[in-house]
Amino acid sequence: MSNGMTSTDENTSTPDQETADPIRAVLRDLVTWSETLPTWQRDALRRLYLQCNLSQTDIDELHTLCLQSHGLLEQGQTPLIAQPLESAHVPASVTSSGPIALKSIGYVQNVNALASDQTLNFSETGLTIIYGDNGSGKSGYGRVLKRACRARDQEPILPNAYSPSVGKPTARIIYFLNGIVQPEIKWQDGTAAHPDLSHVSVFDSRCALVHVDGKNELAYTPVVLQLLQLLADSCREVSTRLRNKKISLEGQIPSFRKHPASRAGTAVNQIILTLSSSTQVHSVRKLSQLSEQDKIRLETLRNDLATDPAKEIRRLKTLKQRVESLVTVARASEKVLLPGTIDELRRLHTVAKEKTTAAQFAATEAFKREPLPQVGSDVWKELWEAAREFSTREAYPAWPFPNTNTDAFCVLCQQPLSSEAANRLKTFETFVQEKVQQAADEAKQQVSSFNTEIGNLAATKENLREAVRLIRDELDHKQICIKVIRHLTSRVLKKSF
Repeated sequence: MSNGMTSTDENTSTPDQETADPIRAVLRDLVTWSETLPTWQRDALRRLYLQCNLSQTDIDELHTLCLQSHGLLEQGQTPLIAQPLESAHVPASVTSSGPIALKSIGYVQNVNALASDQTLNFSETGLTIIYGDNGSGKSGYGRVLKRACRARDQEPILPNAYSPSVGKPTARIIYFLNGIVQPEIKWQDGTAAHPDLSHVSVFDSRCALVHVDGKNELAYTPVVLQLLQLLADSCREVSTRLRNKKISLEGQIPSFRKHPASRAGTAVNQIILTLSSSTQVHSVRKLSQLSEQDKIRLETLRNDLATDPAKEIRRLKTLKQRVESLVTVARASEKVLLPGTIDELRRLHTVAKEKTTAAQFAATEAFKREPLPQVGSDVWKELWEAAREFSTREAYPAWPFPNTNTDAFCVLCQQPLSSEAANRLKTFETFVQEKVQQAADEAKQQVSSFNTEIGNLAATKENLREAVRLIRDELDHKQICIKVIRHLTSRVLKKSF
């Protein structure tokens, strides 16, 4: 045909023809792989295989199919039926029967204005050239052969615009198989083509898979790679449309839905977030009604907000800190009245009394011949310890206390020490250093320390005044204030045990 030609598939390979015709094998693999894709992408692959390029209408329909597959069609929008790429769209496997060549095509009906009673014949071998003026019907026969032989870029076949009868395009095709004429094939548009015819290659300028690189050199792109690239481009176009639609829909969301004034988790907030055409009107009206309790609460909130919020926040934070401090004092004072605390204090007093009695008895026995019988008493011990500090820090820092050297003076009377006075000082120090006296001193110290600890735990008078100011005056809880004061006062009294 002018502006193109139809040639036979001269493949004469033997039984191992999967490797002899890799393009067919790869196309079948492509069909198998496409079954893992979403339906709308399989439809896109079919369109790309049959048309090479997608129109804006194709992109619109693929966009609709994508939304449809996720149940996102708008109300009233007509659903589409997806037509995925199938094995019927690509050439079938090459058989081992021999080469195939077209013999004729005729009895064409509902194809442009082609006459139904004419037949177009082809030579079994060599080249058949069919010539005709523009509009004589060459392209019409080409469209039929491209569909019947599963060629790429299949163009739609239009009927005769001037014919009153409308039907599907049909034709009768005869071909040679290994030089033998085969039974006539009745082809109808929209039905699967005969597998043998898929071995006939139909090629025209629309089926060419070439592109020009930067150096104006022609470079061949394998069919499958081009299909995958075109599919990726189509997916990006659909993705862009989806993204733009999402932005458009988000722009239509009312501001009260985007940024609800209600607090998260409340009934009002929940109904705003889920607001739709299915929302029950009575549910909204129910939330719009205020109970008496709600009205009282609303009035309280209005009064609270009438003041300076920042100032009120600072005041409440200060109150909170004061309450927490009072709670800490109350919890600490609990220890004062615990049975274990009282028992421990009694035990320490008993131990101190017993050890003090023992020390006093030891002192009486040790100093009963001294001129002053009060030697060994608590007052005398304070005097002795003062003498020790004066001697070791100022008078005789280089000598241990008491210094009884021959040239030493008494640190109390500041007179020279006689041998009797020196011995008396040694006796005094020996008594003080004895374990019985140290035990008595330690027991008294434990009683003193425990009393100090209890005193620190018990509430002070300032704590009581703070409790009255905070609970009775500022928080206006008189009964609670009375209970707290009684509680803290009992701890203060117990402190004096």
